[in-house]
Amino acid sequence: MGWALVLLAVAVAVASLGRLSQRMSHVTQTPPYYYGLYLASVLILAAALVTWGLQSGVLANLPEIVQNSLQVVIADMLAALGITLALPIAWYYWSWLLSERD
Repeated sequence: MGWALVLLAVAVAVASLGRLSQRMSHVTQTPPYYYGLYLASVLILAAALVTWGLQSGVLANLPEIVQNSLQVVIADMLAALGITLALPIAWYYWSWLLSERD
């Protein structure tokens, strides 16, 4: 159950970053790439739901090989895809924070 909560927290953080990036995009008149952050949040949320279903026993009646396949193929791949999608978009909107010097 712990990993599902971690994924849920990451999904909420990415969605919040999407909202902040949306506001930044409107101010700076940049293209609306922030939709990718919302998509990444949905992918990570789906991974959290599958992980929760496997860890809580909701999907306990499935054979063990199917449970392991669901965990690796569905949950882990969705989480990895969501995080991989979110990283360059967040970098696009917020890299100026690192380039500011005195």
